[in-house]
Amino acid sequence: ELERRLRAPAAPGYRFSEEYIRRVFSGLPNIEELVHAGQQTLDSLRGIETDWYRELVRPTYYQRHTLSLRGGGNHTSYSFSGGFFHHGGRLKGQRTLRGTLRLGLEQRIGAHFAARLSLGGSYARAETPFGSDYDPLELVYRLNPYESKESHVLYSYPGRSFRDLMEQYSSFRTTHGADVSLACSWQIIKGLELAASTGFDFSLQGGLQITSPTAWRELKSGVPAAQRGKLVESKSIDLNSTSTLRLTYSHSWQEQHELTLGCDAEYHLARLEGLGVTGYGLFGNVMSAAAIDNGITGLRRPRVNGQKVQMRDVGLGFLAGATVFRQYDLFASIKYDAASQLPKDKRWNSAWAVGVGWDLKPYPWIRTLKWLRGLNLRGSFGYTANLAGISPAHTISTFLFSPESYAGLRPMELAAIPNQHLQAEQNQIYDLGLSLEFPKVSLSVSLYRRITKEALLDVPIVPSAGFEYQFQNIGTLCNEGVEGSMRIRVLELHDWGLTFNANAAYNRNKVVHLNGKPRLFASLESVVPEYEVGKPTDGVWGLQALGINPLTGLPAFQDAQGVEQNVYHTFTREDYIWLGHSTPPLYGSFSLTLSWKNLSLDLDFYYALGAYRMLSYAYVRDGSNAHLNALRGQVANTWWKPGDVNCRYPNPFMLSAGYENARSTPSTNTVYRTDLLRWSSLSLRYRLPERLLQRMHNVIKYGYLSFQAANIYTFSAFKASDPETGDLIASLPPTLTLNLSLSF
Repeated sequence: ELERRLRAPAAPGYRFSEEYIRRVFSGLPNIEELVHAGQQTLDSLRGIETDWYRELVRPTYYQRHTLSLRGGGNHTSYSFSGGFFHHGGRLKGQRTLRGTLRLGLEQRIGAHFAARLSLGGSYARAETPFGSDYDPLELVYRLNPYESKESHVLYSYPGRSFRDLMEQYSSFRTTHGADVSLACSWQIIKGLELAASTGFDFSLQGGLQITSPTAWRELKSGVPAAQRGKLVESKSIDLNSTSTLRLTYSHSWQEQHELTLGCDAEYHLARLEGLGVTGYGLFGNVMSAAAIDNGITGLRRPRVNGQKVQMRDVGLGFLAGATVFRQYDLFASIKYDAASQLPKDKRWNSAWAVGVGWDLKPYPWIRTLKWLRGLNLRGSFGYTANLAGISPAHTISTFLFSPESYAGLRPMELAAIPNQHLQAEQNQIYDLGLSLEFPKVSLSVSLYRRITKEALLDVPIVPSAGFEYQFQNIGTLCNEGVEGSMRIRVLELHDWGLTFNANAAYNRNKVVHLNGKPRLFASLESVVPEYEVGKPTDGVWGLQALGINPLTGLPAFQDAQGVEQNVYHTFTREDYIWLGHSTPPLYGSFSLTLSWKNLSLDLDFYYALGAYRMLSYAYVRDGSNAHLNALRGQVANTWWKPGDVNCRYPNPFMLSAGYENARSTPSTNTVYRTDLLRWSSLSLRYRLPERLLQRMHNVIKYGYLSFQAANIYTFSAFKASDPETGDLIASLPPTLTLNLSLSF
């Protein structure tokens, strides 16, 4: 009915309707036969009721198994562990396999020297035999219920079958990893220890994606048959090396006082090299770049790309800590870091922190309180630096060779507009906390405040520079709130146990300073600034809606002067009003743990309150996309003729610019609160009993078998889309995990 009313010939609801047939084929003598055939086609389509959610959104299955072995004596010890991981994907045949091995050796020489060697290796392979550029979550709301996997031609994607959509390419990715580390510790004198470690990890990654010459996109590409088929292959090497040297002194006396002093130095080197090739004209079943036709010229000629990146970081730190009378804890630390990706005059940054802890339980007037087992106060203040995604191209003029020559020359292009004034983010962090311990209840509360100076952001610049954005320090942001946690041991018997855990956090933020600017826009098209002094950074701003005009079917809004305006009006910043926060100010989780002998059951829940989100109008159809699946109830809630009142959706025949404005503009009629309660996980775990292990002569020291289900269900009054992401269905499908772990 919706397709017929939208009068879109691409949609079968109108193409095979009597109205369309009589209008287009009115002069034909067999008009009645055409009407009858059209009705039969519509009746056959009505008989198909495909639930694309069940067809395309599959639960994700995990298998994880681990095995560990330990042994040795007082001077020499060893450990070995291995793991296997299997992850089933969302597409048919898609899976990820991963295996890991680790060997550890420790040797003590005398009473004061020890050395530890760790060797590790891993292999992972991700396979997608039937790949698609379309997200299954998106197809759920684009494919029509009267279409099926067996349909020879889809009305939602004209000229294609379901197989053409889902079997576009095959691909796999592999990762070979290895790491080695050596750590030594030497107790020079009592309380003074020198420790050193060095290590590196190596990763070799490879990927291959092949689009068959018979794939739909290749058949419709318009190129000769000899040039069909596409291959993309890549190889990359990632090497990280880290070395540290640490000197620590600790001393205690009278069993009441402790003192710790230390310093350390670190060096880190990261190198990345990559090579890729893209080619066409595949021949045979060769699964490598050898299948490419190197004789092709023009747009489909072979292309090669590569990259090489190297970054270095060094650090030097000092710390001091003391405990006095086992009541007062004091600590202080300072660290200096330098990063090669920053400009030379801004490479060094410092971070420091001080803190204090106070145990009040030993005081006589508190110690006599039998119902209070612990009372602690804590506070800290720190200052840190954060690179926040700075790359060498953001600070240094970095040129990329063009892959093609022009007039005998190889042009060079800037990778990004460099900013020689760029510096690391500076974070000031304040924290105050209180902990209470009762016989069956534990409580903890903390207040925090984080001030981010020289915050980093991609800022829009004049397009004539050749780039749309430049990485800049924009100013100062403030984030503050309160966090609390609670643990209640409800039941503690010989074989039974029941524990309740909960935590909650309330957060708010605002812009303090924007380097002399009152506001900052994240794009040149923005009407409302994303950052404005004194305002939150997560605000949702929209128009005051007056509903759908019953005479014209156009959305009506009220401007800053109180005058009614339609959707074609150009609104200014003053017309927008505050509607709420896009991120939940209040959020947290709670869980229940029930145990009986060797069996335990865990239930975890997550909640978020106070966030607002705009209804998704991505799947509200008009004449241009009526052949795609539509939201339920659109016919009854759409304005079709003068006099229709209480409509949610506007006139579908309005100009495209107005319809796009109606879809994308937040307003009091389209923004709603998204409070939610999510059943995050259910976990059942069985620990192998001691009697069974003894019968096996303690060959197995410890073992357990567990089953976990994650992303189970979300409860929310916001039904228009997923309350967290805005997608029509949750982006995280249900996940099932089976885990077996054995320790020898």
